[in-house]
Amino acid sequence: MKRVYLIFVFIGILLAPLWSTPVFVQADSLQPQGEMKMGRRLVEVRADPDYRPSRIPPPESVLEAQGTTAVFTINYLPTGFYNGDSCTTWPADVRTAFTYAANLWGSLLSSPVPIVIDACWATNLPDGVLGHSGVVSYRANFQNAPQPNTWYPIALANSLYGSDIVPTQADIYIAYSSTFDWYFGTDGNTPASKYDFVSVVLHEIAHGLGFSGSMWYGYECGGWNYGFWGDVNYGYPDVYDQFMQNGAGNSLLDTSAFPNPSPNLGSQLTSNNLYFNGNHAKAASGGSRPKMYAPSSWMPGSSYAHLDYETFKNTSHRLMVYAISAGASIHDPGSITLGLLQDLGWSRPAAPSTSKIYLPITLKPQLGPDAGYWRTAGGSRYFYVSTDRANVNLYTIFVYLSGGPCSGQILKIWKPNPLPISNNQFSFSGALNGSGTFLSSTTASVTDRITNLYIEGCGTFNGGPFTNSFTWQNSSQLASLPTFESDEASSLFTNDSPAVEVFYTP
Repeated sequence: MKRVYLIFVFIGILLAPLWSTPVFVQADSLQPQGEMKMGRRLVEVRADPDYRPSRIPPPESVLEAQGTTAVFTINYLPTGFYNGDSCTTWPADVRTAFTYAANLWGSLLSSPVPIVIDACWATNLPDGVLGHSGVVSYRANFQNAPQPNTWYPIALANSLYGSDIVPTQADIYIAYSSTFDWYFGTDGNTPASKYDFVSVVLHEIAHGLGFSGSMWYGYECGGWNYGFWGDVNYGYPDVYDQFMQNGAGNSLLDTSAFPNPSPNLGSQLTSNNLYFNGNHAKAASGGSRPKMYAPSSWMPGSSYAHLDYETFKNTSHRLMVYAISAGASIHDPGSITLGLLQDLGWSRPAAPSTSKIYLPITLKPQLGPDAGYWRTAGGSRYFYVSTDRANVNLYTIFVYLSGGPCSGQILKIWKPNPLPISNNQFSFSGALNGSGTFLSSTTASVTDRITNLYIEGCGTFNGGPFTNSFTWQNSSQLASLPTFESDEASSLFTNDSPAVEVFYTP
């Protein structure tokens, strides 16, 4: 009977949007991966009704970083319905800003495991909501977990565990509203009437990394003023909850003072008197506990999961208050947020071991891409950067033919000639043509297209433009590059990776 019950629960979850109910818990007690539960409610960032323009640049450590120490992979979800959101086609110019924001986090944290984000360009977010995000799943009692009987967001659990516990699943889900007037630049020069996309991406990634907990306020035991935490079947707190205190220094997890659930706990969650008691966060806050957002009226998606608005709205820590103003660009999470994540268990890059001496004039060449093998997350495209980092070699794509006598076949198409890299950019022409930009030493964005590609016996095919994100994989190189008589070459190729559909032109 128990198995039948679990099957019906699973079917119910498939039919309902993820995070639309208080929580769904699934157990996997096999060690060393520990127990698992699925994610809960989404945490949001709202448009600030007050105009608070400011420009906060990235931290100096990021501006001088020699590469990222945590890698993010972004899955731009296609049109469809995901987790209660109606998602539509992503704008063509958004990926550079998204990658830039992810790389900022990648330079501020360390992780041996790539962090995967499912991203939705949503049409149905509530009025005033710039974006919302959620942790896809949590783990407890896994090998290397700092605290027992505590839920860790899967991205952090993977980092602590040392490998991807659920490699078939994304770690973070984020949706951004398509109805706002966005600024997709990365320079921070956000016009007064626009919202800075980089800032909102940084904010929502922080929630997916663990900047939120399980505390909730609402109907329970016949009353609407109850506070509660944990989950019905597995009553562990989130790691974020472990650090939350009231002004008197009492832990909100102290059930002798604040039973779970109870009106007493509800009064704490709406007391405007909550603080985060983590050593790193306190050090960044001058030795005192940073105040958290707990307004007298509970705000779902905002309360408990942000820094206090009135305390931090005009400070360098303002990225993680609940609202962001038009005209503002905040490209630095702030030392309190970084300290809070470190308290949760995230590692930070080691400080340089040598001191730096700054001359009156310092010329610093732009860092080029890492040599070796690069590819897209889905594997439909790859290339090699030469050992001297001067050329892109063997830019290759896989395409799925649609229409014509060869419809349904997958072709492998590549550029046999080296493509010179200049100012971190390269381009190529011919039937397979396009251009690429190296955004960092380990990330690149490339737009390519196929025009008038004739294949004997099949016909002429056209497709694109397609924009894709590439990441450096390893330092491997081909033993030798193939040579061909023509500028383009193609051959039938069996490949399990996702391919791009290209249409036949009669």
